[in-house]
Amino acid sequence: MQLHFTSFRLRSNSICHRLCTIIICLCSYGLFCAHEFWIWPSTFRPKPGEEVLLDLVVGENFEGELWGKRSQRALSLDLFSATDSVSLLPQAQRSDSLPIRFMCAKPGVHVLTMRSHNSYIELSGADFEAYLLEDGIEGIAELRRQRGQTGQSARELYQRCAKALLQAGKKQDYTWGRVCGMPLEIVPLKNPYALRPGAVLPVRVLFEGKPLANVVVRSWHKTAAQLTGSERYRVNSDGIAEIPLGARGFWMLSIVHMLENADASQSDYQSYWGSLTFAL
Repeated sequence: MQLHFTSFRLRSNSICHRLCTIIICLCSYGLFCAHEFWIWPSTFRPKPGEEVLLDLVVGENFEGELWGKRSQRALSLDLFSATDSVSLLPQAQRSDSLPIRFMCAKPGVHVLTMRSHNSYIELSGADFEAYLLEDGIEGIAELRRQRGQTGQSARELYQRCAKALLQAGKKQDYTWGRVCGMPLEIVPLKNPYALRPGAVLPVRVLFEGKPLANVVVRSWHKTAAQLTGSERYRVNSDGIAEIPLGARGFWMLSIVHMLENADASQSDYQSYWGSLTFAL
């Protein structure tokens, strides 16, 4: 089934919508802290040679706004196929407002990846604890409790590591399982485009190229009309989680991994926020 949707950019032109979003951002902890980040192409199933528009989106609950200042924040933006790769970073750096355009020239699976430079945020103790709880970062939360730091504010540097899988035409290949070399990466162990609703998608979480154990992967599902679900799964000792794909639509998997920063003069913590988007 061909799944198409209108570009996020085109859906966001309403002045009323933008005013409401700004108000929500000012009032909501989740958006204020810029939680999930994902790659949002105008279609996940382009025809070979069809032009695709690419949005980089930040928000919460699989709803958000275009990522601001991408010309300064993006470190890499690449499109991988079975035979080659191309950098889309020059387009992203050229303008913060012009659409990023690309095409999947050959049939098969293609992988988009985006990595950002570090950004800085400082949160109150209460907001930081809520953030740790929401994203299942128990190790840091427990460390702060042991040190009596639960109520203290926290300084954090964070990087984005996002992926999206696209299926051009009907040809199947193994590009979906490619390890793309980002610090934090969600790697499917099956091709989502070969699965049917109700199947289970195993994924492996890698940090610096090695399996990352005992972290939480969140799954998000929505149709063109609405968000229909969000679940949490903990990866095993091999970094693997099994994600049920219960329905057709758009899927996002997200994860946050946090470490103490070795250079405390920069920040208290360094985190990496990863995501994987695709359509079923």
